[in-house]
Amino acid sequence: MGHSDDYQTARPHQFNATPALGPALPFLSPEIATLLFTFIGSFGSILIVCAVSMGLVLHFPGIPLAIGSLGATAVLLYAVPEGPLSQPKALVGGHVISAVVGVCVRRLFEFSPKFSGAVIATATDFDSLTAVAGALAVAIAILLMQVTKTVHPPGGATALIAVFTRSAGWAYILMVLFVVVAMGLWACIIVNLSGLKRYPAYWWNPPSPPQKVVPVVPVVPVEKVEPVEQVHRDQSLQ
Repeated sequence: MGHSDDYQTARPHQFNATPALGPALPFLSPEIATLLFTFIGSFGSILIVCAVSMGLVLHFPGIPLAIGSLGATAVLLYAVPEGPLSQPKALVGGHVISAVVGVCVRRLFEFSPKFSGAVIATATDFDSLTAVAGALAVAIAILLMQVTKTVHPPGGATALIAVFTRSAGWAYILMVLFVVVAMGLWACIIVNLSGLKRYPAYWWNPPSPPQKVVPVVPVVPVEKVEPVEQVHRDQSLQ
């Protein structure tokens, strides 16, 4: 599966931008307006993430306030909202698959008495299987994202963080699901309000490119033209 244009717009001319607040700011150039809405979107999204986590902690103690991979997701959602890696299928699927993989790998390695789950580098990391567990989680997460066509680069970090977080249990998966959905909904609002870009560019699979219509050229029969030498020869025989 190729992703050579991952960091470019998925289909820049597939949709027209939704006009709203963007045109209401005529004193700003499109470049400045884009930067402004990118700042507002990313700033608000991380606040939303923390708010959701603080709500969940009432029922699931020990979940993190936020995880680092969500910062990378904010970059994709608000700086490159029309890119294929930013679309809802990749956003939700990539994070949730990676969270499940990370938690499962950690639970599996916890059966070994050698597994320490340490988050500070030591000279015995390989002996404690921590490095092996982290590498395995990231590799499996990437593989599954490729198979399911939900590649979202921050998902690799979501899997790695799950392995390195002692309190990462099944509530970690629930937290990841809730916060990425919240970030996606916020992107639907703030990106479209800018009137400059659109999110999502598509919900599930990218639309097929329009097929080129090849005009049919009628075939005109061409009369057989005899060579000049043959014509002169025929005339001389006559």
